[in-house]
Amino acid sequence: MGFELKDAFEVARTEIAGYAQWFTSALASPTYIGQRALEWRDDGGPAGAGGNKDFYAVLLVSAVLGATIGAIIPDRPPLKDRFTVALVVVLAWLFISVCTHFFVRLFRGTAPLGVTVRAMMQVLAMAYVASNFVALLVTSAAAVFTPLKSLLVHNDLETPGSILVLAQFLLLLVYIPLTLRAAHGTRGILAGTAVGVLSALFGAGIAMALVTQQSC
Repeated sequence: MGFELKDAFEVARTEIAGYAQWFTSALASPTYIGQRALEWRDDGGPAGAGGNKDFYAVLLVSAVLGATIGAIIPDRPPLKDRFTVALVVVLAWLFISVCTHFFVRLFRGTAPLGVTVRAMMQVLAMAYVASNFVALLVTSAAAVFTPLKSLLVHNDLETPGSILVLAQFLLLLVYIPLTLRAAHGTRGILAGTAVGVLSALFGAGIAMALVTQQSC
């Protein structure tokens, strides 16, 4: 029994360290996300299978972690069951990612659908965790500092949901063009900006709908 617990602890420690390494690298560099998408693409071999395992682990941990952070944000309406939220969020990421692939192809992106999906879902996973954390920090600070609360109200950001969606939109606006450029090898500021704006608006719209339904 002691040996099994030790093994379980070691596996958990390894997974946590792996996720922390992915999250900090993704946050620091959109290019890293694109490179990981290329490494994790499904090529039908052992490397593809291993890549899929790591990719799915990133999605699961991000969805549960983001929902957990979201559940403790002050003044936020109660969320549904954490794992239900995680499932809804991952399905939303998949839908947004598939739609983004069509935007990319309009601007002559060359990588297959699987690469776009892996790249976009990583961006969305990172943005989901980061935006929930930002909303937690800002809402907590506003509860203490009245000037900050007044500033948020003046800018129509008095609810945690509005802060969450704004933070997520800004992250997507910055990360999507750079990530997809790394994944697809696309060139051109105009094309990258257009795809980034379209995808960020689309993602923020989905996020707003889910926030309104207390589903993310």
